[in-house]
Amino acid sequence: MKKVLCVIAAVAFVAAISTSCSKDCTCKTYQGNSQIGSITYSADKMKEAGLKCADMSSTVGDLKVECK
Repeated sequence: MKKVLCVIAAVAFVAAISTSCSKDCTCKTYQGNSQIGSITYSADKMKEAGLKCADMSSTVGDLKVECK
């Protein structure tokens, strides 16, 4: 009985860890060396749109968008 409880506890722990990890994409906007904005996109929305986080990073003039 103790082994069954240990196995159930281990499975519950792994399930809790895997569902709490998120692959959201956070993009920060910089002008020069100063951060002027930040936005986070959900992993589900990114997947629906067929986008990858790294593809959203760009630089235009002194504006830089860095996504991770």
